[in-house]
Amino acid sequence: AARLQSAAPVGGVLVGHETYSATRSAIEFRPAPPVEAKGKAEPVRAWLALRATSPAGERPLTRVPIVGREHETELLRRIWEDVSTQRRPALVTVFGPSGIGKSRLGLELAQHVTSLGGLGLRGRSTPYGASSPYSAFGQHVKQVAQIFDNDELDEARRKLRAAVSDLVDGLEEAEAHATHLAMLVGLEGSGEATDRETLFFSARVLVESLAARSPTMLLFEDIHWADASMLDLIEMLAARVRDVPLLLLALSRPELLTERPTWGGGLPAYTTLPLERLSEDHAQALAELLLERAGTSPDQADVVARTAEGNPLFIEELAASVVERSTVDAGLPTSVRAIVAARLDALPPPERALLVDASVIGRVFWRGALARIAP
Repeated sequence: AARLQSAAPVGGVLVGHETYSATRSAIEFRPAPPVEAKGKAEPVRAWLALRATSPAGERPLTRVPIVGREHETELLRRIWEDVSTQRRPALVTVFGPSGIGKSRLGLELAQHVTSLGGLGLRGRSTPYGASSPYSAFGQHVKQVAQIFDNDELDEARRKLRAAVSDLVDGLEEAEAHATHLAMLVGLEGSGEATDRETLFFSARVLVESLAARSPTMLLFEDIHWADASMLDLIEMLAARVRDVPLLLLALSRPELLTERPTWGGGLPAYTTLPLERLSEDHAQALAELLLERAGTSPDQADVVARTAEGNPLFIEELAASVVERSTVDAGLPTSVRAIVAARLDALPPPERALLVDASVIGRVFWRGALARIAP
């Protein structure tokens, strides 16, 4: 790392193979001359980071066709049809582990909504860097008001007031709602403290006004990272918005239910959609498609599919690894290892310790042998 840092150009970022492999889908790189590194027999391969390929917080998604999700796609489209034709709001939560395809499914529905003339807004919760507990909803508001991250605060507030005035009747009422929304999404640094119910009411007015004009879908990605207040806001909208075509689509890992076991309980129109891993046939088909698109023989598609165990992201990363190294025997890609490690780290200590013991037995283990190690 020190050799790469010293070899980097002024104002530039030079990375090695691990960082390049883990971030190439989010950052555009250019190959750089190999770096002579002390203690290394061969020069170290290096890449120069050029630019981000997507906005901060956005998850880059490939344009590979969805494989094996026909039932889930059709279900979401039917729910959207009911919402838009019967003007009946609904909340849908898609549950699944990392890399199972939640974001891709949400993006496909958003594109379907806009193709039919509806409004699709995307917001994502992140485990880092959120300036407001309501950052995901704040992204929706900024899209409506066309507020950009590099806008000065005064300009952002002006845009928000203009957007709310266009949607809400009455100058004084619109001004009040714009002020409350600015507080809610972190655009108002000062002012009198306002109770949460008042802020939530302004959020509801905005959402109802949007949906009254055009069928609207609000996509909330990664709500397992959302602040409790953000979850409260989503449930409030689902419970109190009436007689407008509004779909609230939330994407989450299953651990949300550990922190919030009552999520969605008692709501009038709530649907849970679990995403399971791909079947063997679908996993094989996806691996073959990815390898063929990369100009590589699909001979190792069965190895890729079997190793990834039906996880679409793992299949994608392993296929990219095959293209680069011509084998998957060199080990899992950095991104896959990081996701698995993060899930293991999130387990309660007794369960994590049990898995460590099980790993001594092997990839396949059984109760009798494990009980001898950890009674």
